[in-house]
Amino acid sequence: RSDELPWYQGPTLLTALSQFSPAPDSADAPLRMRIQDVYRRETQRTFVGRIDSGRLMVGENVAISPARVTARVSSIERWPQEDRPFAQAGEAVGFTLDQPVFVERGDLVSDATDLPPSARSFRALFFWLAEEPPRDEESLVLKFGPTEARVHLDAVHGITDTRNLQKLAAGESPQYSVVDVTLRSDALLALDTREANALTSRCVLLRDDEVLAAGIVTEVHSGPRASNLHPHRHLVSATERAERHGHAGAVVWMTGLSSSGKSTLALALERRLFARGNLVYVLDGDNIRSGLNSDLGFALEDRTENIRRVGEVAALFADAGAIVITAFISPFAADRATARRAAPTAFHEVYVKASLDACEARDPNGLYRRARAGEIAEFTGISSPYEPPNAPELVIDTEHNTPEACVERLLDYVVRVTAAQNLQKV
Repeated sequence: RSDELPWYQGPTLLTALSQFSPAPDSADAPLRMRIQDVYRRETQRTFVGRIDSGRLMVGENVAISPARVTARVSSIERWPQEDRPFAQAGEAVGFTLDQPVFVERGDLVSDATDLPPSARSFRALFFWLAEEPPRDEESLVLKFGPTEARVHLDAVHGITDTRNLQKLAAGESPQYSVVDVTLRSDALLALDTREANALTSRCVLLRDDEVLAAGIVTEVHSGPRASNLHPHRHLVSATERAERHGHAGAVVWMTGLSSSGKSTLALALERRLFARGNLVYVLDGDNIRSGLNSDLGFALEDRTENIRRVGEVAALFADAGAIVITAFISPFAADRATARRAAPTAFHEVYVKASLDACEARDPNGLYRRARAGEIAEFTGISSPYEPPNAPELVIDTEHNTPEACVERLLDYVVRVTAAQNLQKV
């Protein structure tokens, strides 16, 4: 201690250092692993990523969130391969599962008995790096490693100027301030708070590919919806529905560029299935946007909500035992993943594949011409990106095959996967 600092009554530096406790071993924390990619070889899928905390073991039951589906780990894959039936925090590995569950890039793996909470709303502290302050209801991109979602700024709870630790009024967010906010996501997210797991609570905010802020999740809002819903169990089973209709329910989700042939194939497939006696219906932009989604525009957040609602409606059709065929561009992988989560085991993603040049050459309604002329903003393939599926259940190449051949391949696939004897898989 020094007589030069009579006002300071706290511990000395050495005393403070001696009071520190070693950081707990991250391998002893609950299992958390974000999926970086999915490798598909024939019928086997290998899910790869870096284990943030905990241990992954062969034979262990794991959960995939936010869908919260569970399966058992069949194998752990390393390169080069090691004869070790487990992997732990810090390792980048792959693994396979004993069931054909759907896993998407950005999903969070945990022990089946210790799942992270899932929510659309949460609170976070951000170190604001941008010169421009946050704006009310602004739509931004949030990233947790490979997990990405569109979020909206719901509320600013506090702003601290890091130069002098003064509290600032809303709207006065200088660069390098600390901002306490509530964010609302378009998609359901699996979230850890900093108290639960500091590693998986870390995130970044982006605006037009520019990093705005880095932060940590401090609170997850479950909201009243989760506690007030009490779904009734149907008195008609899925097996009874399949026996009545002669097939199981399914969502055949067609995605692809405009003019790739989605609607043409969907309607032709509907006609062929109906002729077989199947309960089938097509959902497309016309019959959805003229009714259910007539309140939505074509801004990015409206398009995201459009796909979310279609996914929920399609899931209800499938639950009722119908084969529902959708024909939507659905350009973003995250939106298609949201639709899949509504009916995870009945969802069949079909990539209707055709190059941009081939689609422009068709262009029956002149949309590409108008987009090139700047008359249509955010047009997929021209001024807005299309994210092709990484691992669709089926690829239909309409550029190099006749419409008749494409419909036949679609029909064969749908008849096979909806056969009543395959009900246990649906």
